[in-house]
Amino acid sequence: STSINKLDEYLQGGFSRNSWIFIASEPDAGKSILCLHVSQCGFIEKYFPRNYITTEQNFKSLAKQAKQFNIRFNGFKDKGILY
Repeated sequence: STSINKLDEYLQGGFSRNSWIFIASEPDAGKSILCLHVSQCGFIEKYFPRNYITTEQNFKSLAKQAKQFNIRFNGFKDKGILY
């Protein structure tokens, strides 16, 4: 489960275990926000390990963008589950 009901519905239950998910689209379509939201839900619910890899933004920029959408990563670095 991604912890996002509508997304899980489209994915027929969520992501497959031990798989890589590649998300691509036009600029400003919401790819980063989707990935950040799924990551936050995963951190909170501890459903699955995840890697978020980008070549376009540094962590500070991602955290600032996430904060605009009320996605917060406070404490996850301290708990050793966000690098």
